[in-house]
Amino acid sequence: MITAVDNGKEIARLQKQMQLAFKNQKPESIRAIIGSPGGAFGTKFLYFKAYDIWVVFEEGDNRYWNAFGIGRPIPEKNNSITCEINFPYEGIDRRIAGVWGKDSDNVVLLHRGKIGGGRKGIGKSLFLDKYRGEYVNILDGDTENHVALIGSLNSKRFLQQVANFVHEVHRIKNLAEDAAEDVDSIDDEQSMPDLGFDFTAEGHGKRRYTRREEIEAISNHGIIINALADQLTSRGFAVGNDRKRDLFTVNNDKIDRLFEAKTDLSNGSIYSAVGQLMMYSAEKCLDDNHKVLVLPKKLKASAEKTVAKLGLDILYYIFDDETVHFIDLDRILKKR
Repeated sequence: MITAVDNGKEIARLQKQMQLAFKNQKPESIRAIIGSPGGAFGTKFLYFKAYDIWVVFEEGDNRYWNAFGIGRPIPEKNNSITCEINFPYEGIDRRIAGVWGKDSDNVVLLHRGKIGGGRKGIGKSLFLDKYRGEYVNILDGDTENHVALIGSLNSKRFLQQVANFVHEVHRIKNLAEDAAEDVDSIDDEQSMPDLGFDFTAEGHGKRRYTRREEIEAISNHGIIINALADQLTSRGFAVGNDRKRDLFTVNNDKIDRLFEAKTDLSNGSIYSAVGQLMMYSAEKCLDDNHKVLVLPKKLKASAEKTVAKLGLDILYYIFDDETVHFIDLDRILKKR
């Protein structure tokens, strides 16, 4: 299990490593003003044009203060913070949202879901309900907690993973200004049905993923979902999500398409995706929707036929450097 880092020297080392990972991308340095709990002050912003985010690294009374925002900072003007990913100098402090986690030699960046903003409806509950990324369980001092996974520190996509998180928080905060869809959901305690068939993916059926590969894969889940949401929105679809459903489209106040994405082709992932689509589609107003598995690479033809017999479609995707490409998305959308 991932363990929260509580050693002060280790937290300091990881903070420096994160700062170096950002600075190595050669961002634009801009002098501007930022607001904080202690008041606004001038400081250096690092702006990353490719991801349209900025970061400010500072140190507070009891924490490493890492503030993030969207858009090129306006020089000598006050710039609004989208989210903070802060860490205590020492120990476990659950009032501070940022957490470093370690699992063997793998280091991951985590968040407790506490987001502020001074507007009604913005907070941890909204984050938990609308976050499109993945969650992991961690040994958090003397207890076990469920936290959001932002990314893997040693990943080549670490900056993209953090940027995705910042844009995701921005999206979630904007939902507070709009009444979010009120979609009924099933009881979390309902068990997954036994689907009664097996899958063997091409080249993946018997593979054992290392923990580092597994974390790296699920760290990309939010990137994939947000890329798909952007593609759907650009085609004129209204999209949404909630705690149980990765992504859906809405038509006449009803969910008409339901997407479930996985980042690997292990049997467990496929079972989970199929079970989730089948169960969530059986809910009120969802019995006639279009159900789509979103998968990397390709299943064997026999597995594809089995999926089709269940009334599910498969949308494949590939990563091209930092871009997600969805194969035959328009063909899938025409089937509804």
